[in-house]
Amino acid sequence: MRTKLVTEMTGGSSPKSDHIATIAAFNGWRRVVHKTGRKDASRYCTEYFISEQAMDAIRQGRRQFAQILSDLGFISSSYVASVDRPSLELEHGEPDEYAGHARVVKAAIASGLYPQLLRVENPAAQFQKVHGGAFETEAVSGGKVKLFDRERGRVFIHPSSVNFPVGKFESGWLVYSDIMETSKVFVRECSMVPVYSVLLFAGSVAVQHEKATIVVDDWATFKAPARIGVL
Repeated sequence: MRTKLVTEMTGGSSPKSDHIATIAAFNGWRRVVHKTGRKDASRYCTEYFISEQAMDAIRQGRRQFAQILSDLGFISSSYVASVDRPSLELEHGEPDEYAGHARVVKAAIASGLYPQLLRVENPAAQFQKVHGGAFETEAVSGGKVKLFDRERGRVFIHPSSVNFPVGKFESGWLVYSDIMETSKVFVRECSMVPVYSVLLFAGSVAVQHEKATIVVDDWATFKAPARIGVL
């Protein structure tokens, strides 16, 4: 059900993000509340296995953060008054101008959650023959994907995550907000993040000119021309 909700922000594609799944769930719940009331919103929560108390907590948290930002002079008081509006016709310069852009949202998530970063080791590519050539296929299960935390070593995606069945993470990097150890070390909430968000918002960057690599925090290594590192 969470996978169904997560397509809301991306027009049908998968951003491979539990955090964006939560955003999509909240946006859907908020629209129902405003359109047809709390009774239907409760049914919405039941249908999608969502905690209504959690949705209310997010709503209150948004109001509080908006008020803090207003008090600090970052946003206007008029925006605070309208923060609960269910759908926004966003104009240039509004605080939520890029709220529907998954890559921008995930860059912010990467910045906020670093150094909770995972390196992805995708399985070897597999190809299916077709008339006139072949195309790469994605694994149907996430079991062959390996994830590594800097301190804990190998970790595993929890079955409750929207990323649990994913067979390949294109960027090669995930950030997470929750980790627990039972039979294995499980990551419960994680998001695939763009490479540039790691380069821009993670730790210190070292350029290894002779190797044509960029190293972030002496751990995350990227192949790139030296000029990219300098930029």
